[in-house]
Formats: sequence, C-alpha cells, structure tokens
Amino acid sequence: MVGGDPLVSSVADTAGTITTTTDRLGRVVAYSDVWGKTSTATYNQGGELVAASTPAGAYTYTYTAGLAVDTVALNGKTISDGVFDSLDRLTAVSYPTGTNGGGNGTSGVFSADEWGRPVETRWNQPGGSVTHL
Repeated sequence: MVGGDPLVSSVADTAGTITTTTDRLGRVVAYSDVWGKTSTATYNQGGELVAASTPAGAYTYTYTAGLAVDTVALNGKTISDGVFDSLDRLTAVSYPTGTNGGGNGTSGVFSADEWGRPVETRWNQPGGSVTHL
C-alpha cells in the first residue's frame, strides 16, 4: 500500500522503485518501472484489455464475439490479425507489413480435425515457408 491507497503497491531496492496500480478487480491499470517509464491499461466492461499505453507506443486490441484476440495494433498499425472459424478457433494469423502494417510479414495457417486436434501448422515468411504435420 502506498500513501494509504490499497490499490497502489511498490517494491524498492538499490536499483529503484517499481510501482503498480490496480483497479478494484485486481487488474493492473498502471505500472512504473525503476527508470520512471509508465505503462497504463484500459479494459472494457467485459474485462478485456482494449488499450495500453507503453514507452513503445499505444497498443489497441479487438476481440471476436467469442472473446478471442482478433487484432493487435501499435500506434495505429496492425501488428497481428487473426482469422477464426465458426467455433472461434484460430485458423490463420498474419503479421502484415506495409503502410498500415506493423508486423514482420509472416503468416500462419492452422488446420484441425473434426475434434479440434491440430493436424497441420504452416508458417509463411518472406524467405519461404515451414510446414509441420
């Protein structure tokens, strides 16, 4: 507890102090490291992380109807974009580059049998692809 606030805690050693602030549900909403760099997090009413501000920039997150992470963006550029089947299982993901992309240009495709067991994973990258059966 810092300053009588039960939602703020800190730990210190010779390197400095780390301070964490949580909300009443126990989710971290702010974090400051020993160098004074602060990150913050914003959650929706369902409890999913929808935005984070970090020293690296501003992250945003979107979700499918089944609450799987669909897209992640950094400073408005998509880092990852998922594709899901009717049961909300991840079937593909891309890490796009280009004007609106912040990824590394790779993509993955994931196949499963009728029971949902993985049967094939294929990763594609600019220099070629790798398949695991």
